[in-house]
Amino acid sequence: MMNRKYALLLSAAIMYAPLCFAEDVPEPVKVSADACDDRRADDDKDTAEYRAIDKASLAAVKLSGIIQKYNNDLGASAMDVISYQIIDNYMHEVTHEITLNEIKRICVKVNAVVSVTADEMNAMIEEYKAIEPPHLTEAADVAEIAESVNNTLSFKPQSPDEKKLVFIGKMNMWDNTKTDHYADYIKNLFADSDYFYVTEDENLADFVIVPSLKKAKVSDIDVNNNKMQMQSSLQIISDKFADFAPWEDQQNHFILFDVTEDEQEVADTLIKKLLLKSSKNTSKKLETYISQKLENKQVKGK
Repeated sequence: MMNRKYALLLSAAIMYAPLCFAEDVPEPVKVSADACDDRRADDDKDTAEYRAIDKASLAAVKLSGIIQKYNNDLGASAMDVISYQIIDNYMHEVTHEITLNEIKRICVKVNAVVSVTADEMNAMIEEYKAIEPPHLTEAADVAEIAESVNNTLSFKPQSPDEKKLVFIGKMNMWDNTKTDHYADYIKNLFADSDYFYVTEDENLADFVIVPSLKKAKVSDIDVNNNKMQMQSSLQIISDKFADFAPWEDQQNHFILFDVTEDEQEVADTLIKKLLLKSSKNTSKKLETYISQKLENKQVKGK
């Protein structure tokens, strides 16, 4: 009897085991590639080597087939952006060796391991699609998200008195300075809500939205291309509602651009795209909270 009972328990354990290990765990993939770069007159000792490593790392990810496994229809720009996200966040055990070291040219071979889950890959692909909408203008994009939010929230303010006041603060920069350069742009993103008004007086505000540009970095890729990375956020804080915990939406994005393009214009366009996406998430957070407040008020009044 004991042997039979043990056999049944063992059988059950074996049947259950695959379920236990069905979690989305990263499968390490070894990647490798070679790349070269020309030395320039104004380069310091290691600059050309760093550019070659960057190029080899990019090639290693793109040639590995990791991204194509999840989406084989991405364009060259999307492939590069997602590849750089993988390099920064999911590439480990990176080593490189110099395979050619001449006065005017250097070549390297990069070896590494990439560990990224299916969920993480799909999230990166969807994030890129969200930041780079294929056929929508900014106005149409904001209208679409507003319609989506309105369709999901059942309680709306029925009078102006029920709408809340939101103040947009100056943008905090990565170097601890502040700017109001994007103030009007951000205010316009929040201007047409059915749930709140934008106010110019911070003392009257129920909520304060604090924009931040946490990172802005440009790196050389090759003689024709540069890489720009931006990290921005919109944070909501409130002194009027004790049950509202500070909330923040962060956006992180890479873009490749031609060296002949105006760097300031490229940066301005990218910042606005990041703020546009953050504004959707931030509006949804605020409108959901306000809707819940109105629902709770109506329930208590019954």
